[in-house]
Amino acid sequence: MILLLAVVVCVPALMMMIAAAIGAAAPDLKVVMKLTQPQVGLLAGTFFVAAGLALPFAGRSVDRFGPTICVLAGLAIAATGAGIFALAQGPALAIAGYALIG
Repeated sequence: MILLLAVVVCVPALMMMIAAAIGAAAPDLKVVMKLTQPQVGLLAGTFFVAAGLALPFAGRSVDRFGPTICVLAGLAIAATGAGIFALAQGPALAIAGYALIG
């Protein structure tokens, strides 16, 4: 139970650090992925839009399936998104991966 509580507390903090990191990494991302300034803005906003769209479903899922399954499923989705983002060569995959992280 304490481990689950630690995960539930630490995961949102980690997600917010990931969301804030895009601003610090923006100059490097522009060079490596050849992004324009609007694409960097879209990339940053995608995280928050995806998180906002997922929140109502997340609440219902926790009520229906329980917190453990939902946390594990959310971590699996975020890890998949992180993998896609890490392997992205252009803006489309980067945005898709970042949306899954959100």
